[in-house]
Amino acid sequence: MIEDSNRARDHLANERTFLAWVRTSVAIVVFGFAIGRFAIALRQLTEFQGHVPKTTGLSVWMGMSSICGSSDGCGGIVALSKDTGTTG
Repeated sequence: MIEDSNRARDHLANERTFLAWVRTSVAIVVFGFAIGRFAIALRQLTEFQGHVPKTTGLSVWMGMSSICGSSDGCGGIVALSKDTGTTG
């Protein structure tokens, strides 16, 4: 009986941890969309004022560095580009 209660407690703890990770992931995605919308609004404001917005393409390089910095991120990209059917 004690083993079943420990097993149930461990299972519920795993569920709470998983849900915390999901909640954190959703919050990060929403924060990214908010930053993107703010950037679009800022660009439109500068165009409305008559200034030419300077784009550096920094977000593209930051995104690629985060993908390649993750575990086997570039290996997955290389494998997909070679059409091997595997991602890593």
